Amino acid sequence: MKQIATQGELNPTQLQEAVKQFSTLRSGMFGNMEKQFIEVARKYSPEQIEQINRSYYQTQKSTIWAFVQSGMRDQQLLDLFSKILAPRHDAWAQLINTYPDQIAPFILLMDENDCRRVKIAYKNRYQNEISSKLTQNTFAINLLKAWLNRDTLVRPVMNFKKEAQKLDEATKSLGTDEQIFLDFFTKTSFNDFKEVIAEYQKLSNETLVERLKGEFKDENLKYAQMCYFRMQDLTRFLQVSLQGKCNPQIALLVRDRIQWNEIALGSLVGENIAQMCGKM
Repeated sequence: MKQIATQGELNPTQLQEAVKQFSTLRSGMFGNMEKQFIEVARKYSPEQIEQINRSYYQTQKSTIWAFVQSGMRDQQLLDLFSKILAPRHDAWAQLINTYPDQIAPFILLMDENDCRRVKIAYKNRYQNEISSKLTQNTFAINLLKAWLNRDTLVRPVMNFKKEAQKLDEATKSLGTDEQIFLDFFTKTSFNDFKEVIAEYQKLSNETLVERLKGEFKDENLKYAQMCYFRMQDLTRFLQVSLQGKCNPQIALLVRDRIQWNEIALGSLVGENIAQMCGKM
């Protein structure tokens, strides 16, 4: 069987050949083809598998994963194929299911592409939505649900000064308009977020993160700060969200998700994530 490069996007000829290979496997019977399936699937990177899956769906009106599920009853093999078809995001889904006390940092670590892929991986593995695991208070649940939907957003060009004025007015009025903060935290791009909070500081002469202490209390403040630092400073986000607690699974996720330098890793509090990552 022809070997295809595992780096970069597949060209049209390579993509056509890959879809043909999976389609040929589909016409067979599980039982004698597991090894062949693994050999074919492992030729490709996760990004290429996703590219193949899209093209496969266009011709077969189904996904490779749906085909695997329909013919496979052995849970160990299903787990193996899930890791092959979406290894990083399948592992992420398992962490969310296994460590519900860390679900907020796990979700907030995701970028838009991760949101989409982890949601799919979670549903494939557990036949349920990630949102079914959310048991926090109302503000936190709304915050995390909105973050999970970042992959569906179409963002208009943002007027930074206008958005800063909106935040300034909200923080000066009586009470707390939670929806304004929810929208700002979950619907703003990372670059736009930093521009807006810089404009906010010019208007109000205080940082938004300091102002959050006057807007939120107790658990709500923790989640608001966690989301703020996720948008602004990833190292500080891990300090706030993990609170010095870490285990090998979390360290692996951090290493796999983010390109760290030694200075950033070394500045983390509590368990030394830098050393843990270095051993993996």
